[in-house]
Amino acid sequence: MRIVITGGMGCGKSTIVKYLRSRLSDHDVFDVDECVRDLYNDDIVQMMLDAEFDSHDRSVISDIVFQSTEAKARLYAIMNATVLNKLQIAAKNDRVIIDMPLYFEFQPQLHITVDHIICVSCSPATQLQRIRDRDGFTDEKISSILLQQLPLSEKERRADFVVFTDTNVPYTTQLEKIFLKIGL
Repeated sequence: MRIVITGGMGCGKSTIVKYLRSRLSDHDVFDVDECVRDLYNDDIVQMMLDAEFDSHDRSVISDIVFQSTEAKARLYAIMNATVLNKLQIAAKNDRVIIDMPLYFEFQPQLHITVDHIICVSCSPATQLQRIRDRDGFTDEKISSILLQQLPLSEKERRADFVVFTDTNVPYTTQLEKIFLKIGL
């Protein structure tokens, strides 16, 4: 089964994917963020980033990109072809979990078939606090990043299932109910 895990930053996708890795051990996992991180360490990509942004430091480029849609487009031009190609290859596997925060944002460019889309969500207050605690970003940077993504409510609406990570119902219970519905 091809399952996409998507949602907003700070919502708990990594926790959900970790659980899915153990629960669905016969499935491979393709982590788009990990793929991007790996590209930042590629010598050729570093040269391209240095030429375009005078740096290949991810945090420096992040600050530039989230201030300018033009800079974001230039970064995507460098990274997307490779990431999307690797995703296409991973999605040929009929047992794969695709961890892709921006799945809906990139869906028009994707040529993959998936069986189920699970959106991981939480309240805006929880999301903000988690991002502050984890990344140390200012509220201004967090807002800038989130404004460039689809709102969580839209991702929830488009997904087949939603898992909330800040409710009284444990995410494991929510996932097990989903597994029953989809026959896992």
